Amino acid sequence: MSQDKKYQVFISSTYTDLIEAREKATKVILDLYHLPVGMEMFSADDDDQWKIITDAIDVSDYYVLIIGHRYGSLTSKGISYTEKEFNYAKTKGIPILSFIRHRNVPVTNDDRESNLKSLEKLDKFIAKASKGKMCAFWTDVSDLERQIAVALPKSFARHKGVGWVRGDTKSEHIAEEIAKLSEENRKLREENELLKKNSSTRKPQLKISVNGICNVGEASDELISINFPILSENKKFRHPLKRQNTKLSDELRRFNAVANFLGGKSPEEFYDAYNAEIDAITETQIQRHNLSLQLLEQLKGRLNLDIKIENQGTLLASNVNVEIKIPDFITVINENDDEYNIEYFEKNILKNLIKIETPEQRSENSKYTIHDHTSILGHRGINFNKLTTNPVKSSIKNNIIYISLDSLLHSKHEIFHNFYIFPNERGNGVIKVQLICAEYSHIETFEIPITAE
Repeated sequence: MSQDKKYQVFISSTYTDLIEAREKATKVILDLYHLPVGMEMFSADDDDQWKIITDAIDVSDYYVLIIGHRYGSLTSKGISYTEKEFNYAKTKGIPILSFIRHRNVPVTNDDRESNLKSLEKLDKFIAKASKGKMCAFWTDVSDLERQIAVALPKSFARHKGVGWVRGDTKSEHIAEEIAKLSEENRKLREENELLKKNSSTRKPQLKISVNGICNVGEASDELISINFPILSENKKFRHPLKRQNTKLSDELRRFNAVANFLGGKSPEEFYDAYNAEIDAITETQIQRHNLSLQLLEQLKGRLNLDIKIENQGTLLASNVNVEIKIPDFITVINENDDEYNIEYFEKNILKNLIKIETPEQRSENSKYTIHDHTSILGHRGINFNKLTTNPVKSSIKNNIIYISLDSLLHSKHEIFHNFYIFPNERGNGVIKVQLICAEYSHIETFEIPITAE
């Protein structure tokens, strides 16, 4: 073992009961031509002094723990100062040599723990210190001195410490090693800077915006706002009144087309049939019909979602996937979904409950009833659109918009105008957006506030 390098050994123990033991440990370390360090002069509850102790442990190569029959004074956290030092040295990965006094060795009352709680803590501390591979038990100070003298050199050989070397020590080998390490360090720094530069400049940078609110730049306090229309009273359907065969029948008879208009029926037969149909209309049918009218109001107030995906980076983005989750109080639809088309809805769903029709007209319209709106209210359309510039898939499922692009060139973008939203009820929430591509190591997420008033 070269004497050019000196190891620093930190000695930790309780003080008053182990003064002689500490002196023996210090003597052994000095006899081995190394540097003992002890901090018994510092009180346990002084934060500044604890900083000095931790600094001393940080620069020590080995840690010697001596345990007697006392636990020692307690810190503010209820553990002894010695155990606190031990815990710190363990977290720093410093080799620890524990020397525990045999429990059956007779000692004076002053050297033995009298507090029951402290005695329990001492037993637990001994159990913890005994788990280390470098642990020995001693009887008296001479035995301790001998065991330290044997254990330390073995630890020096097994666990090479950093140690201390005189500043004026000359070594060609050390100088060459330092020069070699310095050159390797320089090359690694240059490679690291090059990798950082390439990684920061050559990568896709995806920006997604929904109605102008995006995931790039400073956080925005903008929100998407949509009105929730209420069907006015004058638009609601009410149960029709029965008709009476009065002067109207005399007026109808003046025209030659009366027979055709009434389907060959007399005015009395026509009004009887008409009133029978009125009687057949139930309140449930009227309620459902008004629900359809309310939905029509909501559809008329729908809001177009302007979705834009842009690659602002310098590298192609591949397998781009976007999920836009709409809150439950909002419904999202595709403009290509015929069942949500307003003209289709008005023509085929919102039929008048009473309408004079020819047999041919009645047959044609029989497939459209006021019950059809129930399938529409619970439907979420799924539609795939192929764009000419880039293979793109977009769909809606469970109120989530899914958009996937096989690739997106740098400085290019894709725009989607085919999604609309309308409110089911008043509410406040957020649209949750998730964005990922093959070149990203993690999913990017952001939220857009939305309100329906």
